[in-house]
Amino acid sequence: PPVGREHLPPSAEPFLTRCDTPWWKDAAIQKEVALQPRQVRDITWIVETRTKQFAPYYDELRKQVADLDRMTSERLVDDAVYAVQVNRVGSLRSKLNETRTVMLYQIYRKLTPEQYRKLGEIRDRNRNGRGGAPAPRSW
Repeated sequence: PPVGREHLPPSAEPFLTRCDTPWWKDAAIQKEVALQPRQVRDITWIVETRTKQFAPYYDELRKQVADLDRMTSERLVDDAVYAVQVNRVGSLRSKLNETRTVMLYQIYRKLTPEQYRKLGEIRDRNRNGRGGAPAPRSW
């Protein structure tokens, strides 16, 4: 069976936010967290910049995952060649995770400690099924 596709999103945007409306653009979250228009613009810029920066890595990841899937299905390459391909896929995933972590830190720096605490409450409330505003999904 293919190894990588089940973890590969269909496009870059779901990898980033995994929701239709990003949390910082959700009116209920904006109100509850008291996000200012400048913060929304800044966070949007951070996310858009990351999307542009990681697009080449994402495209390469898709290609390398397809190669890995093909190798897996065909069962023709030796273990060493297969290991190199697994490493390529892992390295690219690691790079994407790195850019995500840096992006989240940049967003964190745009929020006040109180806003960040409130976002955590929203996330926890939604994880526990108590309703409220949609969970911030780019965490």
